[in-house]
Amino acid sequence: MKIIYRMMPEFCPEPIEHGVYASNPDISFYLMKFVDMTDEVPDVDSLPERVAEMHRKGLSPNGKYGFHVPTNQGALQQPNTWTDSWEKFFSEMLQRIFDWEQQMHGNNEEMHVLFKDMIEKVIPRLLRPLETGGNEIQPRFVHGDLWDGNTSTDAITEKPLIFDASSTYAHNECTSMPIIFFSL
Repeated sequence: MKIIYRMMPEFCPEPIEHGVYASNPDISFYLMKFVDMTDEVPDVDSLPERVAEMHRKGLSPNGKYGFHVPTNQGALQQPNTWTDSWEKFFSEMLQRIFDWEQQMHGNNEEMHVLFKDMIEKVIPRLLRPLETGGNEIQPRFVHGDLWDGNTSTDAITEKPLIFDASSTYAHNECTSMPIIFFSL
């Protein structure tokens, strides 16, 4: 959120502090400056324009996919290890999600077979061409958990706001890391 605020201070509330409770280190907190927000989803034209602006401004500092610290998307931690390839970064992220889902909902052999095919066949066929044959992607800063629950409208300016990011440097068209429920 600090990076978003530095790039576009009118696009998110100012971050103040984050940490864990002294009385219970398993509970985290995040404090931001108060902004009066409406209950409305942001305007369908202005929000995508602002997200695109964030992606244009947010070029990866080292040309890699990832982030300098882990982030969380809900209870799922994203290690965000710096990676040279979008295909590798995306596949590793999907593997974490799959493992987490299997742990929560129970091991499912059919899902293992389907997931293996997705990782070994589908993802390479879809993503590898984006970075081979002279093609390249410049990793861009993304929110990482963009959905209507992490957006609002400033009640005073009527401009869109975003918050509660699980940011990383990713493909510029990736606005949210997919939480895919693999259980049948």
